[in-house]
Amino acid sequence: MITHPAIDSEEMRALGNSYETGIQIAMNRSKDILLWSHPNMLAEYNRRGIRPIRYDEAVITIPRLSLNKFWDTYT
Repeated sequence: MITHPAIDSEEMRALGNSYETGIQIAMNRSKDILLWSHPNMLAEYNRRGIRPIRYDEAVITIPRLSLNKFWDTYT
């Protein structure tokens, strides 16, 4: 699961797009922090051997599908 946890700040509230206001973005990302750092979640990480990571720590583990193979299969 990918989320964008952040502290609800004036900087976050200055963001916004066509789907969410800056206030909504700041509030939702602040809730991400509360969810992912909740003691029950932390206990579940330990129980299942899950280690939360940053984007720059992610590694692709699923082999990429060859478009040629995909095309040959469905044509």
